[in-house]
Amino acid sequence: MMPRPQQNRRHTSTMEDLLTLSSRIPWWINLILIVVSYVALHLWHTELAYQVHLYAQPTPPPKLANPMDGVNVAVHTALSRAPVYMGAIFTEIFQYLFPAIFFLGGTVSLIRSLGTKNAR
Repeated sequence: MMPRPQQNRRHTSTMEDLLTLSSRIPWWINLILIVVSYVALHLWHTELAYQVHLYAQPTPPPKLANPMDGVNVAVHTALSRAPVYMGAIFTEIFQYLFPAIFFLGGTVSLIRSLGTKNAR
């Protein structure tokens, strides 16, 4: 069995890849992406926050013959609501992070484009 050759490429995170990509596209596209990403994630977060608010409303416990059946109901309820809570956390963070990344990439792109115009 032959050993695999070592790769010199370092592994980058998704955020680094997104920043690299946004610095290579024109700055005005980054401006559009800033607005679109913020508005889309903010609207999505608003909807998820409303669903979380609805989940927080008290509901009467179900009448069960066996009290241990309540454990199954609680576990299934928690598992069915987990994607909504995780989505709310995700959109709360990334509605600000994605526009910041696009802003940094757009700034780099603008500086590069001004540098090439001045070099001519």
